[in-house]
Amino acid sequence: MHAHKTFILVSKMLATLSLIGLVWGAAICLTSLQPWTYHAYLPDLTSYDPYHLGEDKILKNYQAMVTYGLSPRYAGELEFQGLPMSAQGRQHFAEVRSVFQQILKITLICLPVCLISMGYLRRQNIIGPLLWGPVLALLCPAAIGLVMLLDFNQAFTLFHQLVFRNDYWIFDPAQDPIIEYLPQAFFQSMAFIILLVLLALCLVSLGLYFRYKHGEAKAPDHQE
Repeated sequence: MHAHKTFILVSKMLATLSLIGLVWGAAICLTSLQPWTYHAYLPDLTSYDPYHLGEDKILKNYQAMVTYGLSPRYAGELEFQGLPMSAQGRQHFAEVRSVFQQILKITLICLPVCLISMGYLRRQNIIGPLLWGPVLALLCPAAIGLVMLLDFNQAFTLFHQLVFRNDYWIFDPAQDPIIEYLPQAFFQSMAFIILLVLLALCLVSLGLYFRYKHGEAKAPDHQE
């Protein structure tokens, strides 16, 4: 009996933590993969275009960055059409790729862990992780969203200082002109979209929680 209770407790913890990792990882990866946000900035970028790349090359360079960062099977180094890249810039993109690959691995690990642990708990009429997972997952973005609204520049700088151990993310446009095609407003839009996708995924989880709570989960032995 004691072993059974311990197993249920461990399952609750695994389900909650893996759900948090899953919704965060999915929000980041899905937002990074979608091209529409960058497309929204294309008219301004094409009009500005200091290196006269044209819309086609601008898009291909952005797609190259996304593929390089998110594709586990990417072979070779990142190259931009019509733009030079410094050694520091190349290292920074390699570090960004490492971060995204870790996020992708965590997401792919959390998915089966979440499904298996939640499946087991569901058979025990325990649905609490569907509530606590999204609640805990939303605490951090609520604070992040507030900071971004107050001062995005400071939030952007703090993020890079926490994630990277050097200042290679501070690009010199003369050596790494790709930064001319990555306006800060674009990063701000992407950050808010990540939070919106995260919110949507958490609402799905909460929807399942209340559905089970007021439906099949009304069994006498239902637990949180």
